Amino acid sequence: MPDSEPLRPRLVGTWRLESFVAIGAPGSSLEPWYPYGKSPSGFLVYTNDGYMSTNIVEPGQADFDWVSESHWAESAKRYTGYSGPFYITEKDGKEDIIKHFSEVSSLPAWIGTTQERTWEFEEGGRILILSSPGPMDMRVSLYALAE
Repeated sequence: MPDSEPLRPRLVGTWRLESFVAIGAPGSSLEPWYPYGKSPSGFLVYTNDGYMSTNIVEPGQADFDWVSESHWAESAKRYTGYSGPFYITEKDGKEDIIKHFSEVSSLPAWIGTTQERTWEFEEGGRILILSSPGPMDMRVSLYALAE
């Protein structure tokens, strides 16, 4: 899809996580960090009615006993999920930032907050790259699932 197309219809659908890396801001000495390992699994879903949901997990977790609090805690270290409405802001007449409002989250501090994401498409819109602005940038590459 050409870049002149509105952003919302280009986002709607299910995206499979390809990579997730945290990178220090320009000029930072921070080394890239892979919070879910170098081969994470996950999905990001944008719906027509303006909601989003994401689930990210570090693969390779061992099966565990459902009644063991220590196993639940270990599993939670390797998983993040949140969902709620999403919005697209404009700046200078161009679609600028995707905002994810977190109504539910595995990270309690995110509930009721807005996660801002800059965006770009690669490979004719088949790859969506989201980044979070800030002192430590998060760069997430996602592949569109086959249509």
